[in-house]
Amino acid sequence: MRGFLWENGKITVTDLGSLGGDCFDPHAINAKGEIVGWAQTGTQKTHAFLWRHGALTDLGALGGDWSVAWDINDRGQIVGHVAWLPYRTEGFLWEDGRVTRLTSPKGEDTVAFAINDRGQAVGSAGEDSNSVAMLWEKGVGTRLNDLIYAAPGWNITLASDINNRGWIAAAGERNRETHAVLLIPDTDWWALFY
Repeated sequence: MRGFLWENGKITVTDLGSLGGDCFDPHAINAKGEIVGWAQTGTQKTHAFLWRHGALTDLGALGGDWSVAWDINDRGQIVGHVAWLPYRTEGFLWEDGRVTRLTSPKGEDTVAFAINDRGQAVGSAGEDSNSVAMLWEKGVGTRLNDLIYAAPGWNITLASDINNRGWIAAAGERNRETHAVLLIPDTDWWALFY
């Protein structure tokens, strides 16, 4: 399977190439047409990739056993996660060949899913049943639950996207029910809407 780009409403198809393996999974595209995701190499390893200006770049395993790129902003900053077997993950920020580890205050596993043009990244930390949503700014991670103003009983478990205004689309639990929530920044706090 190979990735393709469909441009300007035309049925012209651009083959994104291959890292030599059987699977190719693009995840995000920015306004410049740069695409990120993951692909298998010829040795069946999973690596994050960047497709830019017609060239496919293997970002490598980034120090782990495999890696996945989830999002790219218009500045070319890429977020995703690295994994080590048997299964430990850590979010990353890739910028111009430099990798910044996106960790949590308590040292749990992390995954970064989205990044805005201000360089704010969001994702989660912890295990599935005990995960918490995270916000990273300049590489420093903060639990979103610590930033929510006057929202007793809520546990924000996953942040899946952030726009350039800093609004965060997330999932949260309250009274054992999961809800889609919107977090909107207001000076030092985020207001929660559900």
